[in-house]
Amino acid sequence: MATGYVYNENYLIHEAAGHPESPDRLRAIMAELQEKGLLTQLTRISANNARPEDLLLVETDSPYLAPHPHRGKRNEPSFIKFIIEKIAGLRKMTYEEMGMILCRNAYNAFRLNMEDMDG
Repeated sequence: MATGYVYNENYLIHEAAGHPESPDRLRAIMAELQEKGLLTQLTRISANNARPEDLLLVETDSPYLAPHPHRGKRNEPSFIKFIIEKIAGLRKMTYEEMGMILCRNAYNAFRLNMEDMDG
């Protein structure tokens, strides 16, 4: 199996204050790989553009921002269903469709095995 790297020139456009993957850091990494002759030994893997739904995750971590109909109460994990219902409605999807997207994204984000997912 070969060792690969993912790189796209568009990465150099992205810049967020305080984010570790700054354009300067990416340029420096690529220059070092080039200087050491490693780019010729690595397999370049094409970057895929993420769809907006691929980046969607939900949480109830903010204790004082409970969703409607629980405004003013302390937020808790059982309220996640209200957030999912709202997002599904905005995207004109069923609760179940949105739930599957969110489960897939969570499994991908935390590098879990989708085969272990119930349902």
